[in-house]
Amino acid sequence: MEKKTKKKVKKADNKLASNAKILKFTFFTQFGEFIKEYGVVGLAIGIVIGSAVSKFVNSIVENLISPLIGQIFSLFGSSSTALSDMKWNNIKIGAFISSLIEFLIILIIIFFAVKYVLKFLKLVEDKKIEEKKEEKK
Repeated sequence: MEKKTKKKVKKADNKLASNAKILKFTFFTQFGEFIKEYGVVGLAIGIVIGSAVSKFVNSIVENLISPLIGQIFSLFGSSSTALSDMKWNNIKIGAFISSLIEFLIILIIIFFAVKYVLKFLKLVEDKKIEEKKEEKK
């Protein structure tokens, strides 16, 4: 009697494990299809890159262009108009370089993330093709 019960339990465990694999595969397949169908990756990339570019441009304007324009116009108000009299301490090269490095790091991270997402989508597509071949057999 115990052997029959153990066999039934083992059979149920195998069935449960099989169902869990199917559920897991189905979730990832559907997730991959969702990403592919609705262009979620492209949208996310656009938002992140747009934000990074906006921050970088703001840094250029605030740290380089605005202080430079301020210095040039301050020369017209003073008695000395020589460029050598300009004060360069308002231009923040360090802050600009910091924002440039941050921008490049964001781009590198996006590159590798997209690379692996595309590999994932290809894997999902390959599994789908294999599944269809198995169904035909």
